[in-house]
Amino acid sequence: MSANYTDIAAYQALTQRLQQAAQAAYNTSMAANSGEQTALERAKFAWQQELDRANQTGMWNGQWNNPQEQWFTSQFGQWFGPGGAPTAGQETLSANQQRYNQAYQNSAMFGQYYAPGSAPDAGAQTLEAQKQFQDQQNWLASTYGGYYGAGQTPQAGQQTLAQQNQQFQQGFNVWSEQAKQQQAQQQTAQGYLQLLSQLRGPADYAKYMQVLGSTPGGMADLVNAAMGQYVPGGGATTGMQPTPVSLQSMQQQVAGYGTGGQGGYTQVGAAPTPYGQQPGQAQWDPSQSQAYQASGGGTNMYGAQQQPQQPQQPQNLFGNLPAPNQVAMQSWNNMTPSQQQMLLGGWESQGYDKNDVTALQNQSLPKYAQNTPTAGTWRLNQA
Repeated sequence: MSANYTDIAAYQALTQRLQQAAQAAYNTSMAANSGEQTALERAKFAWQQELDRANQTGMWNGQWNNPQEQWFTSQFGQWFGPGGAPTAGQETLSANQQRYNQAYQNSAMFGQYYAPGSAPDAGAQTLEAQKQFQDQQNWLASTYGGYYGAGQTPQAGQQTLAQQNQQFQQGFNVWSEQAKQQQAQQQTAQGYLQLLSQLRGPADYAKYMQVLGSTPGGMADLVNAAMGQYVPGGGATTGMQPTPVSLQSMQQQVAGYGTGGQGGYTQVGAAPTPYGQQPGQAQWDPSQSQAYQASGGGTNMYGAQQQPQQPQQPQNLFGNLPAPNQVAMQSWNNMTPSQQQMLLGGWESQGYDKNDVTALQNQSLPKYAQNTPTAGTWRLNQA
C-alpha cells in the first residue's frame, strides 16, 4: 500500500477491492486445478495489479484519492467532490491570474476598466500618450491663445501671444509718447495763447471805442471824425467798463467770428419775423451784436440805417473809411493812440501799408493852418 493514500474510507474501499481481486484470482486458479501454490501466486498478482492501477489513475473504486483532489483544488481553486474532475479547457488558477493581471495592466495603462479576457481597441491611446497629447494642447493654447484639436497645428507665420503682446506694448508705448508730446504741445500752445491774451488790451476794440469819451458812438463816431465831420475831444470817458481780452475771445477772433462780428440770438414769439424765420425758432437778433452797437445802433459809417447781418457773418467795420489823404488831420491829432491804431488797422485790412498811410496823411497836410478841420486836398462835406 502506498503511504500517499490517507483517506480512511478510500483506503478501506481499496483494501476491499484488492481482497476481492485476489480472492477472485485464487478461486479461478483452484478451479482450473492449478494447485494451491499457483492459486496463491495468482491472487498475489491480482492484488498488486489492482493496487498499481489505483496508484496510476489516482482513483479508488471510481473515486479520486485525497491527494488528487487536493491537487485539483490547488490547480483550479475549487473542490470537485468525489468523482468530480475539471472539464476540458477549464483554466487553472495561474491562467486566471495571468488574465487578471493583463486586464489590470490594460486598465492602468489606458485609464479605463478592461474585464479579464478583453483588450483595448486598435488605436486606443495609453494614459501616457493622452497626457503627452494634453500637454501639447495646453502648450499650444497657452502659446497661441487658441484650442487645437487632434492633428491640428498653428499656421505658418502665426504669431504667439507673447509676440502679439510685445507688439501691442510697443505700439502702446509709441502712442503714449505721441500723446504726451501732443499734450505738451497743446499745453505750450495754450500757455502761449494765455500769455498773448494777457499782453493784449480790450477783447473787442470796436466795443472799446464806446468807452472813450471822444467816440461814444463807437466806430461810427471814429470814422465820422476821420472824415472831418467833427473834431473829437480828449481826456474824457463815457463811464462804460472796458472788457479785457480772454483766451476764449482771442480764439474767437482768430477763428474769424469774434465777439465784435457776431450778433445774438433771441427767442421770437409766434408771429413771423421780417427775416423769414419760422415761429418758435431761434432767430438772428442784430441788436445783440457788439459790432452793431459799436457802429451806432444799426447805422453805417455815414449814419444811414444798415440791414441786419446774417448769423456768423463778420461785419466789415472799415468798409467806408476815407482815403488816407482825405483824413481830417485835426481830428486825427485829437484821437487817442488806440483810436489811431484802430483806423490804421482798418486801412491795413483794405490793403494799405501802415507806413504809406502815415506818409499820405502827411502829404495831405495844408501849407497854412486853418481854424476848421481839413482833410488835405479833398474835403468831404456832410449832405
